[in-house]
Amino acid sequence: MFCEKSRLKICCITIGNEILIGKTINTNLAYIGRELTKIGLYLSECITIPDEPFPIQQALHDAWERNDIVITTGGLGPTTDDITKHEIADFFGKEMVFSEEIWQYVQCRFRERGIAIPLINRNQAELPSDFIALHNIHGTAPGLYYQKEGKYFFAMPGVPMEMKYLFSEHIIPILHEKFPRPAVLIRTIHTFGIAESAIAEIMTDVQIPEGLNLAYLPQTGRVDLRVYGTNAEGFQKIKELIETRLREYIWGYDEVEPDSMLHELMLKSGRTLALAESCTGGMVQELITGHPDSSKYFIGGVVSYQNEVKHQLLNVADDDLIQYGAVSEQVAVQMARGVRDLLKTDIGAGITGIAGPSGGTDEKPVGTVHIAVTDGSITRHELMHFNGDRESIRRKSAEKCIFMIIDIVRQGRGN
Repeated sequence: MFCEKSRLKICCITIGNEILIGKTINTNLAYIGRELTKIGLYLSECITIPDEPFPIQQALHDAWERNDIVITTGGLGPTTDDITKHEIADFFGKEMVFSEEIWQYVQCRFRERGIAIPLINRNQAELPSDFIALHNIHGTAPGLYYQKEGKYFFAMPGVPMEMKYLFSEHIIPILHEKFPRPAVLIRTIHTFGIAESAIAEIMTDVQIPEGLNLAYLPQTGRVDLRVYGTNAEGFQKIKELIETRLREYIWGYDEVEPDSMLHELMLKSGRTLALAESCTGGMVQELITGHPDSSKYFIGGVVSYQNEVKHQLLNVADDDLIQYGAVSEQVAVQMARGVRDLLKTDIGAGITGIAGPSGGTDEKPVGTVHIAVTDGSITRHELMHFNGDRESIRRKSAEKCIFMIIDIVRQGRGN
């Protein structure tokens, strides 16, 4: 897809011990890569290093030598472990200079919050000479911009909100002006209920047009396909071909998640929802209530681990629990109907299964899950056999339940 001779080389250096020890996920890198791609630029490499002088100097040396653009995140704060700015100055052979304008801004930020400013914050008004400060409305540490011999350097704080603002409002406009590229078209197609290998088999004879890429991105329990590139005509054709061949498995596009799709549908439908969960332990309820205004449609739920709870609260028949077992179609359907009746909602859903690692039998192995959804008029049930560890099975069960609720909302009365 790319011509290496004309492709700009861009490196992102992430500085932070917390990322290396696994306490913080590097979401900044994903954001930077995604935003660069939108303007036709692509990361060539990424480096993650600790907040220590030698690794920072070494990374700057290697990245500046190999790349046209170098971007760093992290280490621009006022504390003693934030050494990035001084290491950058040393690397480029620059003196630190004090900016009265930045210092006034830092003091103003503290006054607005009604907090006395520690003197240590004075060092945030220092920057390497010949560097341009990038104004940061979300924090007190400005970004840094430097150009030398046709190469470009940018430094940003590691706080995601601050980094995103500086990158989108300052750095992207600079790069877009300096290096105009054809618009990059990107479409992520979300599928559920089909394995990556099965999709690959369906698509085996498809020729990807020049200037486009097709990536398979397996998720937990589902698979995404991403088409991206600059060939507009080919982009439309390959997108339509995928939609035709995988129509029954496609549930959404781009940034949408199953729970966010359900959230929007429920708000528009004006209907109410209640949940009865066993093996998922409230996971569906957690996903739903993560959205603002979910109280407008989500009334409540029951986590019915024990059979006594299924019987006493959800009116599941004792005889069915004995004859069919807690993990059965009969019980899942009664859980859905029972929680709907209990909380007087339009829609009720029930999940019961064996998440493991123990509890499975030859007849009902680990990963056996029954899910039922009803709106009083339509009742749907599905038996699923999920694989993976306990967390994976619970996650797949929760998302399958959400997809089934979506289906009921879309196909129910008045929809």
